[in-house]
Amino acid sequence: MKHFFKLVGICVIGFAYFLLCACQDSNKNKSAPEKIITVQATSTQNTLYFAGQIKPLKTTPVISPVDGVITKRFFIFGERLTKGKPLCTISSSKQLVDYRNALTDYLKAKQTLNNDKSKFTNAKKLYELGVKSRNDFIEAQNTYHLSELTFSQADAKLKNTMKYHKIDNLEGLTLNDIDTVTKVLKLNQNAQTITLDAPQSGIALFPKDDDASSTSAQVKAGDILVNIADTQGLSLNIHISQSNINQIREKQPVQITSDAFGSLILNGYIDNITEMATRYNNAPAFTAQIIVPKLTPEEQRVVRIGMNAKVAITLKLPKQIMVPINAVTEDNGLEFVTKINAQTKKREKTLVTTGQTTSDSIVIHFGLKKGDQIVVPNHT
Repeated sequence: MKHFFKLVGICVIGFAYFLLCACQDSNKNKSAPEKIITVQATSTQNTLYFAGQIKPLKTTPVISPVDGVITKRFFIFGERLTKGKPLCTISSSKQLVDYRNALTDYLKAKQTLNNDKSKFTNAKKLYELGVKSRNDFIEAQNTYHLSELTFSQADAKLKNTMKYHKIDNLEGLTLNDIDTVTKVLKLNQNAQTITLDAPQSGIALFPKDDDASSTSAQVKAGDILVNIADTQGLSLNIHISQSNINQIREKQPVQITSDAFGSLILNGYIDNITEMATRYNNAPAFTAQIIVPKLTPEEQRVVRIGMNAKVAITLKLPKQIMVPINAVTEDNGLEFVTKINAQTKKREKTLVTTGQTTSDSIVIHFGLKKGDQIVVPNHT
């Protein structure tokens, strides 16, 4: 019996000891309601994201050289063009008149030049023989040089009107060949219609951004008929808020992504930033142009003009005081932290000025320095 009670006593003591240990472990597992940290100056990175639309790196406008009517287009807007291939034909009555006038002026200037050259040659010989006066010689010389200038201008004008046509042996004609000249003028009624070829390869874009109404058949000299986009690189415009503009610099690297081209990441840079803000989403914003100078053939097949894209700019910030966000409290519009007094070790409510935030930290501009100790509540 004595052994029985002894065994029971041992069991009771052991159980009590077990409960005591369990309670101690339970208390250990409970996290402290707060912790004290030492403030440090750290360098961080902050990534800003902007939306943009893919644009060509550059465009080449095709200009109408004459007033007229587009009678045929050999392309549709948005398709890829090949350098040297026909773009369109333009019918222009003015072009025919200009051609005829240019040919007539050319032949007249050519005949005048030949006549004045002959007069100058004779005047020079007679002057050398002492038969002609110096004034007569100088006058013949000046007239000849003026005829040279007039002929040069007439020749350039004729070549300009002929560059859209193939007409043989015009340079060999003179006004004396009146029958041949008349025949040329009558046969070349096709001078009223000109064909323009693509000056380079690329994508055919509307003359004015995405405005399909800018493709009228009636055109004037100087009108843009089509813009040809160079797709070997690309550009985007982004809008930067006034709160971020002073953190961003030209030539900063950027990364461009889009759900339209999957996992592909394009590397580019900021080419330029405007110095004046404009209104964007009812707030001041600065426009920055993003450039990707070169796309691989594979990237060119995937990335298309007009796609929406996201631009990421990673900012490397200088070292600055950062504390956990929950260390900062607000009271009557002011922000405070609880600081440990280095001498008294007592807690002090300290006014601070805060700056940018990350997912879990906030910048302290004023109120704390490196080495200060603050109280940070633990989240439950």
